[in-house]
Amino acid sequence: MFCHQCGQPIANGLTHCTRCHAPLPIAGEMTDSDSARTESALASRDAIISRLRRFIPPAIADRIIENQEQLRGERRDVTVVFVDAVGFTRLSLSLDAELIFGLISDLLSRLAACVHRYGGMVDKFTGDGLMAVFGAPAAQENDAEMAVRAALDIQQAAAEFAPLAQAQLGASSQVRIGINRGPVIAGVLSTAEQSSYTVIGDTVNLAARLESLATPGHILVSASVHDQTQALFDYEAVKRLPVKGMDLPMEVYEVASSWESTAATRGMPGMTGAFLGRNRELGDLTQLLGSFLADHRGRLIAVTGEAGLGKSRLVQEWVKASATDAVTVWHGRGLPYAQGTGYGVFRSLLQDAVDGYDVPNGWHQHVSEPLRPFIRRVLGLPVSSDDDTAWEHLPPERISQLTTLAVREWLASEARQTPLLLILDDFHWADDLSQAMLQSLVGQISDMPVLICVMARPEPQLIVDLPAMVAADGLYIALAPLSEDDSRQLLATLLDLDGFPEATVEIILTRAEGNPFYVEEFVRMLIEQALVELHDERWRAVSTVALEALEFPTSLRGLMLARIDRLPENLRHLLQDAAVIGLQFDATLLGNVEYRLRRVEAINPMLERLEELDLLERRPLAGPSAYAFRHILTQETVYLSILRNERPDLHRTVAESIESLYSSDLDPHTEVLALHFDRSRQRDKALIYTLQSGIRAQRRFANRSAIDFYSRALQLSQHVENAASARWQAAVGLGDVQQHIGENEDAISFYTAAL
Repeated sequence: MFCHQCGQPIANGLTHCTRCHAPLPIAGEMTDSDSARTESALASRDAIISRLRRFIPPAIADRIIENQEQLRGERRDVTVVFVDAVGFTRLSLSLDAELIFGLISDLLSRLAACVHRYGGMVDKFTGDGLMAVFGAPAAQENDAEMAVRAALDIQQAAAEFAPLAQAQLGASSQVRIGINRGPVIAGVLSTAEQSSYTVIGDTVNLAARLESLATPGHILVSASVHDQTQALFDYEAVKRLPVKGMDLPMEVYEVASSWESTAATRGMPGMTGAFLGRNRELGDLTQLLGSFLADHRGRLIAVTGEAGLGKSRLVQEWVKASATDAVTVWHGRGLPYAQGTGYGVFRSLLQDAVDGYDVPNGWHQHVSEPLRPFIRRVLGLPVSSDDDTAWEHLPPERISQLTTLAVREWLASEARQTPLLLILDDFHWADDLSQAMLQSLVGQISDMPVLICVMARPEPQLIVDLPAMVAADGLYIALAPLSEDDSRQLLATLLDLDGFPEATVEIILTRAEGNPFYVEEFVRMLIEQALVELHDERWRAVSTVALEALEFPTSLRGLMLARIDRLPENLRHLLQDAAVIGLQFDATLLGNVEYRLRRVEAINPMLERLEELDLLERRPLAGPSAYAFRHILTQETVYLSILRNERPDLHRTVAESIESLYSSDLDPHTEVLALHFDRSRQRDKALIYTLQSGIRAQRRFANRSAIDFYSRALQLSQHVENAASARWQAAVGLGDVQQHIGENEDAISFYTAAL
């Protein structure tokens, strides 16, 4: 449960929030009527969730019930999957309609289950097929991967259904699948009688066309899907196929299978930037490993940081630099689609151990027979007929204790032969059972040679307190962004910067803000858009002119939205309104905006929570209540997710709040007011403040800014009644500035226009 005031996670039994001290509901204080109303509301909620779960994954159903804002219209980057069962339409003309209907319902329920397994939503059924969406209403940073995995499972489900179709129809059935990723508008389309959450846009149309081009039993994906998943799946050779509605043939890829390895896919396939700026952290890890090998006492290492800062790369370089036969390394990884699977992270870890044994069931020698059923349960293996199944009737708490005991016994037995290094990556996606097991194991490994290294992002759903779990002889590393020099050096290992426009380099470094993953992603964007080409194993600029039109990488927007979507509703609203104000904002202004929009009276606890989550940071040098987004990409992503038709009202509210708060002296705020009223489409006020901004810029000899403001004022004056005076002032102002900078001919033109 979360505090209604600040969004802080709250443990059961507390009476006040541990952060903002807001009072919490206490069960004992409820009256009988309160209790009855609560029970009725819960029953209604459960009924709604039960119905929703028939159509969308349970986790998304729960999220929508708790937060109806998930359904409002917004721009999203999603992956769309179209599936068509080949043959049913033809057979329905000659066979009993009831038989066909029953078979199609059976098949579609199997296919929908595959979609839900990976966090997707069935947007609609299309007769004998379906359309699925990954990334809406809840964003997933790896929605392309989830979509392809679902498609492979759909193929398998269709193959298992084929004998049934053969027996009842006298003909087999196959599915063909098309997958595309890109921007859409997502939200509720409704009439007075009916409404439906859906996504629309060219991305959807192209996915449907790919499905129509696929042959039965095959999966076709667009280049946007292939580029994000090529390290995870085996693709057939590139094809260029004519696609309806497109002038040129389109690059299309065919999915063959998934790779066996679950290695991380961060960064650029085939290109790895230099490992820079982490010498101190690498030294600390190496020193701790030496101490561990000397005293054989278990420890916990925790490496935390935002996505892309290099947590996995740091540990990878550490393990590589410390390559020794003195330790056995097991790798486990959290996956978003495995969050509902008990012990998902440890299943991955133990499976890595199983794969390392030379003989089947090699792990048996490390686990006593009574505890083996618990290991099989973690691994997802069927229970052996020789196993005692009495454990199935034990209470959950006891099963959890025995499962941890079984895993500890395995680790202790293995570590007696060679010390163990357990690497748990992406632990922010760990399910509750995995988090509970980690807590238990950390408290039990001090007397055994087991070193546990956990990597995680500072996510709100992470229950375990990693800093508190790291003992005095352990190690906690909170990765900071790279310095500007290290970022530039990293970029130089990927691009040939000789002759590369310095302005573009500055844009990349500014937007990346020390995040090595983002630096690599920006380079990938340049490669994908053919703005650079390979010469002697170095990427060089093709056209300096083309480099001026940089587009925002969709993969980074998805990455950011995945974090934002997991926030409580009040924090997400606050973040969106802050994004409208800008990269940096004053808390007093934001508080005024929140009160006007949602009657929220106190935002400080929420700001503190967002600061803890590293989404915002204080800027004391800019003012006592100044805040800023931690990353410029976060602010841009949050802002761009707001529908264009909703932005004007938000900008108007911000502008009116500024006018109200600083009414005694608006002069320092004219530029900001000009921007917000311009974006709110209130051209009369925008004209007033834009003209004033031009005058202010001219007074301080900011000639370029003055020209921009006066020019915009001239444009606005064309759409405002009785604006002759303002038009004259703008034209004269432009003439004065042009004369000042020596552009006399232009000055004469503007003076003439003023006359």
